[in-house]
Amino acid sequence: MADNKNIGIKNLPQVGEIKEGDFLLVEAEAGTSILDFKDFVIGDDNTTQAAQISSLQTDVDGISSIVDSVSGSINPVKTDVATISAQVEKGINQIISTVKRDTHSVTSSETTFTVIPDLSAAITPTKTNSVIHINVCCSIGCEAEATIGFLLVKNNYDRFIKADDASSRQGITFRNTNPAAADCNVATFTCIDHPGSTDEQVYGLAFAGHGSNDMHINRAHTNSDSSALDHSQAISTFTVMEIITG
Repeated sequence: MADNKNIGIKNLPQVGEIKEGDFLLVEAEAGTSILDFKDFVIGDDNTTQAAQISSLQTDVDGISSIVDSVSGSINPVKTDVATISAQVEKGINQIISTVKRDTHSVTSSETTFTVIPDLSAAITPTKTNSVIHINVCCSIGCEAEATIGFLLVKNNYDRFIKADDASSRQGITFRNTNPAAADCNVATFTCIDHPGSTDEQVYGLAFAGHGSNDMHINRAHTNSDSSALDHSQAISTFTVMEIITG
């Protein structure tokens, strides 16, 4: 503690007004202190003569210790808040989805893939380390039982997301076998792309079929004008999601 000083205090209560347990709030240059009247020595002239405030230092030390403890508790909370804030920035950031409701038909070719119109999605990543989650659901029909192959294409169809070619076997993205002319199957696929860029990414789908059969999107080959469900038309969807990983 600093050296003791005589401090003038105005408007002190009279002795008769003081009882044990009362406190005196003292405002001085060093700040505000609380003095317990129990520690005062009261003179015969009904004025306060002196104070024994050694116990006050103990109280101040205790308060200081409590403040340090509270401060120590706050710092981990600040760290947790920063961690939570960083975690909030992770996860799905945006979703783009396209629904194709009309039909599309082509004559198949073993090696020539035809882009399916209006079944694509464009997305602009917000971070270079974002990943793009691609989900495709395509309703397909064919003139006869045949395998239909699909290619995921990207950025004006100058890049394909597909398997490596192996000798005479061509690499594609996925495939499905349609059993009969009256059937409309669903082919689904999902994958992750790592564009490594904040430029717009355009994803689409192309298809080709075994033999020279007619292939159809969102309908069966027979496609009779009937209310029966085996002649109903379906939809295809293309969905991309940006996932921020950190």
